[in-house]
Amino acid sequence: LTKIFYIMKRILLFTMMCLFGLFSLNAQETITIGGDGTSTLAERPVYIGYEYSMSQLLYTAEEMNNTAGTISSISFKRNDAFQHAPSRTWKIYMINTDKDAFSSATDWVTFQESDLVFQGDVTIPQAQDWFTLDLTADFEYTGSNLLVLCYDCTGDWVSMPLTYAGYTTGTTCRSIAGYSYSSFEPLNSPSIDLPYDDGS
Repeated sequence: LTKIFYIMKRILLFTMMCLFGLFSLNAQETITIGGDGTSTLAERPVYIGYEYSMSQLLYTAEEMNNTAGTISSISFKRNDAFQHAPSRTWKIYMINTDKDAFSSATDWVTFQESDLVFQGDVTIPQAQDWFTLDLTADFEYTGSNLLVLCYDCTGDWVSMPLTYAGYTTGTTCRSIAGYSYSSFEPLNSPSIDLPYDDGS
């Protein structure tokens, strides 16, 4: 029996950094969302305490500087002090969207395989700092809200999960996450076996 645990964060969203090639300026610009992050998240973008995990993260057009462009890399910030550097297998998908909030812990948005922008092994460094993933397929961001799906399909777990930096989004829920002992389909709303809302 596969148990998929779901988590809904009403006030926290993962800190992210994007490297853009801007349409208008033909130059590169780094956009940092959430600053250095003052909150701690264990299950976003992925939770390594389980064999498989995923999250969907909504970033507003305002946070993206209302600027269309080509996203070529994204960065995540680790903020725990554990001295281990786990290697994981990730898939990351991105879409432009008008959606501005999640209504429940299982309000998953459907993605297509063509939305895949990164696939590969990720070694998360020991340092409490940013680490960058160069996308395997550049993403054309249109200036709307941005929805990111992160999926850890490693197939094993780490007994000492790490944490990431996050920030508050008021009362609006802009991230949901789930994790499982067994493999599941991340693109089409995984079925609920044991939903969980942490109420934060």
